[in-house]
Formats: sequence, structure tokens, C-alpha cells
Amino acid sequence: MQLVETLRHFIIDECGQKATLATLNEKDPLLDTGILDSLAIMKLLSFIEATFSVEITESDLTPENFDSLSTITSLIQQKLPRM
Repeated sequence: MQLVETLRHFIIDECGQKATLATLNEKDPLLDTGILDSLAIMKLLSFIEATFSVEITESDLTPENFDSLSTITSLIQQKLPRM
């Protein structure tokens, strides 16, 4: 499963009372629409770190990095080890 699809499924399953797989696209604003709130972000951080073996630092916790599936995916890709 691709990175964005893994994130999409987690967000819908764990955080997405306001979205469905059919309606959540990569550019949808997750914070402004309330799909992600502070508790959901904490769940998402734990999931990202455990699933992708990356560390999200305090300086990474900006609205810009968690605005959409696309921005979260970009953040994770930056953190993944280069091969």
C-alpha cells in the first residue's frame, strides 16, 4: 500500500468522523475542516513513527506539515532514510 493510502486509511479509521475514503483526497485541508484535531494529531504522530520508523520532532509540528495528506506524506518522505 502506498504511503498516502496508508495515511488515508489511518485518518479515516482513527480520526475521520467527518471524512470517508471516497471523499478524502490528498489536498483536502485536514486542520481547517476539523478532520484532525490535537488528539488526532497525537494519534497520527504515534502511528507515523511506529509504522514508518521515523522520528517527528517538535520543530516538525507545524500546521503546514499537517495541512493535508500531501504535506504529511512529504514530511514522512523527508524523514525516511535515503537509499
